[in-house]
Amino acid sequence: MTSDQERSLIFSRISAFGVLLIFVFLFQTVFAHNLCIGGIIPSILIPAAISVGMNGGIKAGPIFGCILGLLCDATVGKVFGYQAFILLIAGFAAGFLVETLMWDKMLGALVAYIGVYVVIAVGYILTALFITGNFKEMFIDLTEFLLKGAYSTVFIPPCFLICRRIKRAYYEDV
Repeated sequence: MTSDQERSLIFSRISAFGVLLIFVFLFQTVFAHNLCIGGIIPSILIPAAISVGMNGGIKAGPIFGCILGLLCDATVGKVFGYQAFILLIAGFAAGFLVETLMWDKMLGALVAYIGVYVVIAVGYILTALFITGNFKEMFIDLTEFLLKGAYSTVFIPPCFLICRRIKRAYYEDV
């Protein structure tokens, strides 16, 4: 493959993931509240970051997640950088899972998704136990967080399949 073809392929990958990033961001900030059930608004952010990490690689996942997180933090986030950090870790973990275990199926995305939510929940519990000491609100917030995670699971298959299509279209070694 020539240098011009490689540059064109890289530009195509960046463009495809960039369009996906804009779509996910707009969906989350504009339309997700319309899917609210019982006060729980689903999140497409973590499924998208994991899907890009699994299909785009160990570099694309964290970059995608960090940019998406910064966009969401800047517009609707409570603490600037929180979503960026979570999504960066999720994208990296998914890419690492694929590179080390060669587990790039949708079941791997589900395992990575559950793992990310468990790590976030444990971090939240530890923060509540050692820093804030507010246990009553911790259980309420943790229940809402886990319900949101369960509800958002429905976004794993579409995100994964879209990223798999991008991978097949723009990665030469598939």
